[in-house]
Amino acid sequence: MDAGRACGGRGRSDVAAARGTPCVLPGALDTAVLQTPKYLTTQMGTKKPLKCEQKLNHDRMYWYKQGSKQLLKIMFVYSNKVLILNETVPSRFSPESPDKAHLNFHINSLEPGDSAVCFCAGS
Repeated sequence: MDAGRACGGRGRSDVAAARGTPCVLPGALDTAVLQTPKYLTTQMGTKKPLKCEQKLNHDRMYWYKQGSKQLLKIMFVYSNKVLILNETVPSRFSPESPDKAHLNFHINSLEPGDSAVCFCAGS
């Protein structure tokens, strides 16, 4: 099906966007980026890893964080196993990229303010 027709347009995908109409198109989903654990609940003061694996052979990997009632923030960007950006991250957060398909980070001495939704991506 044409994206424009699926979004209520007349065969042009930009019609729905011009109207400001939100549009979500169904598509095949594949777990090309895997984050483990899915959920992490632990005690304050402990050290825990968050792991990310991408199966798309992308060169760049990212970790993002969104705290309660906060905007989404980028934490780390790696390109071919090299850290190229480390933003908004306390020194207690230590990233590692053993190969270009993996980007993990450890949180040392967890604090209440560390509570957030974290997710990884590749491009």
